[in-house]
Amino acid sequence: MNGHIYILVDGLSTKIGITEQSLEKRLASYKTHNPNYYFYKSYECPIDEAKRIEGLIKGFFKSKIVGTGREWFSVQPEEINRIVSSLLEVPTNENLTPAMHGVRISPEVHKQREEVLKALIKSEGLNDDETYKQKDRMAELFARDSLNN
Repeated sequence: MNGHIYILVDGLSTKIGITEQSLEKRLASYKTHNPNYYFYKSYECPIDEAKRIEGLIKGFFKSKIVGTGREWFSVQPEEINRIVSSLLEVPTNENLTPAMHGVRISPEVHKQREEVLKALIKSEGLNDDETYKQKDRMAELFARDSLNN
């Protein structure tokens, strides 16, 4: 089942949300609660993926929550959008080539990227031992893939 991840902006606050229903209906409901918001961007994706990404972003930015809800953050919409678009890059069975390095990346590297993100969220973005361990593993995998090209 597909859903949507959407990003809204109200002044200096940005909202990340998901919906399983029509995006238009969901956005229309905000006019009742907050007529000052404007729509920034949305992505259609499987609802399980939308929930996963929304949870990662909320966890990562939990120190920047504003207001009484848990979905508005004192973060620029471009930053949230960049993270969402990055997380939606679903690895395939084929190798992907990052244009910056010209290295063909294995699916194992994409899985490790998820582990790095989890470690960062768990430590609230601080550089603790677990985060360093996950980053080092990512570097090893990337180096291995670059040598195999």
